[in-house]
Amino acid sequence: SSSQTDIRPGDSVTLFCRNLQLKWVNPAGVTLESDSRYKIDSSSSPCSISLSITLLDGDLDREWRCELTLNNKLKTTASYTIKIP
Repeated sequence: SSSQTDIRPGDSVTLFCRNLQLKWVNPAGVTLESDSRYKIDSSSSPCSISLSITLLDGDLDREWRCELTLNNKLKTTASYTIKIP
């Protein structure tokens, strides 16, 4: 099931992806690192990684991807698109 909540630039959201050897990447496939805008946390479990984002105007319909790799080979991805009203 899904529910929709109005979100706006400046709000923060947290996305979760659970599996093994995980990382968050941008649409170009570049690995995201924790900084002032992104907080990446995999401390709760080696099979779980979260990405907390401070949203900007340019994030409308932007894709966020979690990638599962094994021995440096991409196995699968989970994609999320945040809709900003």
